Amino acid sequence: MKKIFPFFLFLFIIISAVSAQERNTYEVSIWQDGNPVNAIMGNEITLNKAPFTIQVKLNKLDGVYVYAAFTDSIYKLSATDKIPDLESLPVLAMAENSFNPDQELLINESGWAYWFYDPSLDWHRFDKDVLIEGDNITGTKSIKQFYMVDSGKELPVASVTQPLYLFFVSVKENKDHHIQKELKRFKIKINWK
Repeated sequence: MKKIFPFFLFLFIIISAVSAQERNTYEVSIWQDGNPVNAIMGNEITLNKAPFTIQVKLNKLDGVYVYAAFTDSIYKLSATDKIPDLESLPVLAMAENSFNPDQELLINESGWAYWFYDPSLDWHRFDKDVLIEGDNITGTKSIKQFYMVDSGKELPVASVTQPLYLFFVSVKENKDHHIQKELKRFKIKINWK
């Protein structure tokens, strides 16, 4: 019995550590023509100049902040570089239409989007249908055009000429919605065929 107890204690600690790592996190995948697109070099993918989907799977997480631009100013940050104005992200988050009716992605050099799901609200920033599986929420964002915030113009995916840089970050907030720390960042560069 004395030998079994330390084994179970060790097993409990390992399982708890793995479970803790899986909570309060997210995964991002890019889809086109109904198929996931795998990264080729690091975090780069190549898409056809056609509509695509960004899928975000939240695990015990309310949402993620998303920076989308045709320049790499935020994308080029290293894993240890501080995100500029991190504590101001809630203020910098731009309003988007509920349920993504225009199937667009906001492009802005100084603003962020906040993609979230709150079951107590009757709206969110993803496409209308989200998948709920226990603590996991999977939302998709269908993209057929980009909305250029500074000019107020729409740019169809078919007309894009520059790479698209996406930067995602999750944060821990206190009860007053002040950011306490960064939890995870993920970035991806989309090139076009």
